[in-house]
Amino acid sequence: MPSITIRDVSGDVRDELAARARLSGGSLQEFLRMELIELAGKPDQTRSSHVRGSALLEPGRGSPQSKSSPTSGEAWINEPTPEGPR
Repeated sequence: MPSITIRDVSGDVRDELAARARLSGGSLQEFLRMELIELAGKPDQTRSSHVRGSALLEPGRGSPQSKSSPTSGEAWINEPTPEGPR
C-alpha cells in the first residue's frame, strides 16, 4: 500500500495535529489518515477524481508500517503509537 510523507512541517503544526489526535482518542497517524480520507471524499471543483467516498474506505486499507522515523521538519502518517505501529 502506498504511503505519504509530508516534509517541511513546522514543529508547532505537528504538535497541534498531535494534540487534536489525542483529543479525538487516536494516534496522529489515524487522525491524519481520516482527515485525508474525508478530504479525498469531497468533490474537487477543478478536476474529476477516479476515487470517491466508499472506495476510499475499503477494508484492508490500513496504514503501512515503517522502520524509520521522520527527519526534522517532517511528519509521517505511519508514526508509531505507544501500543506499537498500527
